[in-house]
Amino acid sequence: MTAIEDIIKQIRTNISDTDKVGYSDEELLQWINEANAYLRKTVMQYKPNLLYKRESGEGQIKLSEIPMKVHAVYADGTAMIYRATLPRDIKEASPVEYYRLGQDIFLYPEPLKTTQWMVIYAPVQSVYTLDGKLDWVHDFDYVIIEYATIRAQYRNEFMMGQEEELLSTLTQQIITMIASMDNKKMIMEGYWQ
Repeated sequence: MTAIEDIIKQIRTNISDTDKVGYSDEELLQWINEANAYLRKTVMQYKPNLLYKRESGEGQIKLSEIPMKVHAVYADGTAMIYRATLPRDIKEASPVEYYRLGQDIFLYPEPLKTTQWMVIYAPVQSVYTLDGKLDWVHDFDYVIIEYATIRAQYRNEFMMGQEEELLSTLTQQIITMIASMDNKKMIMEGYWQ
C-alpha cells in the first residue's frame, strides 16, 4: 500500500508544482478521492470480486461495517436467496432467504438452531486522508496518479475536450488491466505432443 503523501508528491512532479504554489494538498487529495471512486466504479462493473470481503461467524449475522452490496449469504453451507422486502411474520424453520437492515443480515425463516454463516460483500468506498494509504494493489497507483494529474492539468472549461479524451483512454487502460487480473493459467500443447 502506497502512502497518500507519496502519491501527492508524484502528482506534484507530473504537474510541475513541486514548490506547492498551484495546488494545496487538500485539493490534490480531493482528486485522489475522485480517482478512487472512478477506479472503484470501473472495477465494480468489470471484476467486482477484486473488491469483495468475506466475513463469517456463528449465530446472528452482524457485519463489521454496512456493506455497499451483498454478493452472497450462506447459512450452514447453503446459499440463501435475497428477499427485497421485510417478512410480515417471523417463522422458525430452516432458512432459505435473507434480508438486510443496515449492517445486520437476517435469515428467513428464523433458524431453529444456531447457524454457521458466511457473507461475501463489497464494502463502502473508503475516503482517503493526507496521512492515509491507498488500499489498492500497487498496479493501480499509476491510475490514481494519472487521473489526479489529468484533473489538475485540465481544470478549466476550455480544456474539457482534452480531459475527456484522456480520461476515456485511461478508462480503456483500466478495463484492459482488470480483464487480465486473476485469470486462469492456460497451457496450450502442440498437436503432435
